[in-house]
Amino acid sequence: MLLIYFLFVLGVGSNRIRTSNGILEGSLVKVGPHEINVFKNIPFAEAPLNDLRFQSPLPKKRWRGIWNSTVYSPACMSNTTRTTSPQSDVDEDCLYLNIWADQRCMNRACPVIFYIHGGGFYYDSAIMFNETEIITKYAVHEIIFVVAAYRLGVFGFLDLGMELPSAPYNVGVYDIVLSLRWVQREIANFGGDKRRITLVGNSAGATVISYLLSSPVVESGAFCRAFIGSSVPLLRPHVTLQMSEIITSYLRCKSRLIEDELSCLKELSAEELVLATRSNEEDFGEVGPQTDRFLLPMGNFMKMMKFSWKPKHLLIMTTTEEMDTSRSDDIKNLCKFYSNSFDYTTSQVSDMCYKKYSKKYMDTKKDYIHAIHTQISLINTRAGGRSYRGIFGQEGSTFHANDLTYLIGLHPKQDMNEDQKKMNVFYPEVLRRFVNGEVPYEGWIPTDLDGKNYYYLSFNNLTKQVPKMVIGQIYNQPAVDFWLSDMDKVNQFNLPQKTIQTAHSFESFEFPSSSQVNLERKDRVPIFWTTLSIIIIVATVILMVTSLRLFFRYHYFAEYRLAKGGEGKKLLIKNVRRV
Repeated sequence: MLLIYFLFVLGVGSNRIRTSNGILEGSLVKVGPHEINVFKNIPFAEAPLNDLRFQSPLPKKRWRGIWNSTVYSPACMSNTTRTTSPQSDVDEDCLYLNIWADQRCMNRACPVIFYIHGGGFYYDSAIMFNETEIITKYAVHEIIFVVAAYRLGVFGFLDLGMELPSAPYNVGVYDIVLSLRWVQREIANFGGDKRRITLVGNSAGATVISYLLSSPVVESGAFCRAFIGSSVPLLRPHVTLQMSEIITSYLRCKSRLIEDELSCLKELSAEELVLATRSNEEDFGEVGPQTDRFLLPMGNFMKMMKFSWKPKHLLIMTTTEEMDTSRSDDIKNLCKFYSNSFDYTTSQVSDMCYKKYSKKYMDTKKDYIHAIHTQISLINTRAGGRSYRGIFGQEGSTFHANDLTYLIGLHPKQDMNEDQKKMNVFYPEVLRRFVNGEVPYEGWIPTDLDGKNYYYLSFNNLTKQVPKMVIGQIYNQPAVDFWLSDMDKVNQFNLPQKTIQTAHSFESFEFPSSSQVNLERKDRVPIFWTTLSIIIIVATVILMVTSLRLFFRYHYFAEYRLAKGGEGKKLLIKNVRRV
């Protein structure tokens, strides 16, 4: 039976918690018999203003006095027509996180959900959530819920064509990494168990989680398990270069020197930058993380997965329909980007993709998302992790991110029917069980080594449909076969005969230097230096052998001088013959 809680702030006073940065004053919310500690506006980084704009986040310094954590901070800068939930209160000073924790957790440490919000990396925020939903679905069940902000759009993913120390790539992802480390360090003060942190995200948030699972520099102990919902991991070089160039030109900051462009962009107001983004958003494509030299190396998601995947217990969800592809979408570019994420590099693969989806364009994005999540399940399982694959098929909620209505109350339905009400109880329970270290639901079997087994989530009273386990099958098998098998065969067949795939080494990736980062690796060594190196090695070996022979001769001669009588002569003759 669905329990409906009414939230009452009873005036029991504020609640204070001491962290290593200083003292926070939050609110105490009464929910039925439960008391929930609510802390908003918790700073985990210095404000990214002025010269810190476009730079990696700096950890928050200690403060004096009491920090007010009873109200939300502004959302990170965004202004777009591409969302039905625009943020009204925005500011560049936005790197804060929010925590909801049951008072009982102060007596026994509770597991933690670290939620990474979606929004295509240029809209939505950490302050857009329905508190009642978070509290009633998670906090009162003794699961601490944390959601952190990160910089969006040009503020978090600027690319001027070259990575600079004062403007590294992917600072939005670095914001997330820093906030996660803050939670690791401080969550015990709120009653959380840092050993039981579960990353949860949908769409862009799930994409970040996929990258954190495969980044060679994110420590495995930073979290213990993860929920990946409809990730779109299109990692590649210069994802946001087009957006950055358009905005730079629009704001008349274009220059021959990148440093001058950066200085110009830093002198503008945050409002000018975000309005320039909105004015030109129909002219640029994707926004989000891209290949760099440290956090997200190697060129694409598949290479990174194969090199440094951290096997975990994963709950991997997609909806049945995911995304439609419209006629205005550039199918050729989609095929190119999607193929690259599987590390397919030949033009024949892109041509094969275009030939298939130019006629069935509606299925392009849906098929790709189903296939890449099957691949994630496979790699995690084969690496020793446990992958629980789920398909969300609730009628009326089968497209991308529709399941968030039931999971955390985003984009709520005004009047739920009986089937939807059942799902509104069932789906949060799935996540709660998973976060608590249990099987997501009774009878839910992990993916096997062939990618088979998935759980289908849907209630339909007319057809008597209830959530069920589908054993020995792969969801959307034709699409998975096409992307994981057919395209792979074509790619392998058309690779150059002399192509040798070598293992990647973490030592090949360098930290950014104090000067401009050179993105071009010099893999070929000039013949002269190679030849010279060989000559030096050979000469060294000859010198060592000669030295050893002389050493032994001297050694045995010394023994002879120390020996007495005829025995010494015999010893010398015997030892010299050995040399």
